[in-house]
Amino acid sequence: QGLGIMYKEDFDTWKSLFNRYHEALRKKTDEEKAEEAQKKAEEKQQKADVQAAKKALREDRRRRHKEYVEQQKALKQQQP
Repeated sequence: QGLGIMYKEDFDTWKSLFNRYHEALRKKTDEEKAEEAQKKAEEKQQKADVQAAKKALREDRRRRHKEYVEQQKALKQQQP
């Protein structure tokens, strides 16, 4: 009885395998960190923009529905 663990990763050459791990393990430069932070900030801003647009759409739908309901009430009151 025992436990076995297997890990498989495809690579074409030893160099490509080494480069993949080298990139993953090396420390990032200040420039790379700044680029990553900029990218995250842009993604966060895009997400906020999408949420704001969705909120504006919901509010517009609520406003239009409220107007519709008020119009229907006014029509019912006008009819005998």
